[in-house]
Amino acid sequence: MAGDCLVDPKPPPNLNIPESTCTVQVSIIDSTSRFELNIAPFLQPDIKGKTKLTCPAFSFLIEHASGKKILFDLGVRKDFENLAPHI
Repeated sequence: MAGDCLVDPKPPPNLNIPESTCTVQVSIIDSTSRFELNIAPFLQPDIKGKTKLTCPAFSFLIEHASGKKILFDLGVRKDFENLAPHI
């Protein structure tokens, strides 16, 4: 694989996750919200005539066999006008 990339990939970090026989079910939920971002920080080289990138805001429902559920929400805030100031 070395030499196939412009930059050799780094090995993944050790996450120190203990072994387990438990699994969870993960479902993706499309919140139907969309972010429109400047494309330059995400894609290079520039694409002529393309300055914006529209991205979905997904949520993930994680369900354990015990019945416990967690919703990991990457969606847009209800009060998006009160976001932290741009730095």
